[in-house]
Amino acid sequence: MGNRKEHKIENEVEIKHCPTCDSWKDLSEYNKQSSSWDKLARMCRKCYCEYKTNKRKMMKNINKVIFYINKNMNNREEEKKFQKLDTKKKKMKY
Repeated sequence: MGNRKEHKIENEVEIKHCPTCDSWKDLSEYNKQSSSWDKLARMCRKCYCEYKTNKRKMMKNINKVIFYINKNMNNREEEKKFQKLDTKKKKMKY
């Protein structure tokens, strides 16, 4: 199966490779994941926490950008409405 690395046994302890930090760690340092072949997560807990923290920061920034864009789009739409009203008023005066 693909690039899967089998577990190793060192000093009577079974260890697994974490591809994110590229190190071999004890199985107790991995979260459970029922869909995985070995029922353990791909990343160790430390790497997973860092990944989730970075993802949360990125999503927070993305949400700020989306809010800013929506706010400006609403302002632009309102400006266009006022411009249309102004042009109608000008046409009515003449």
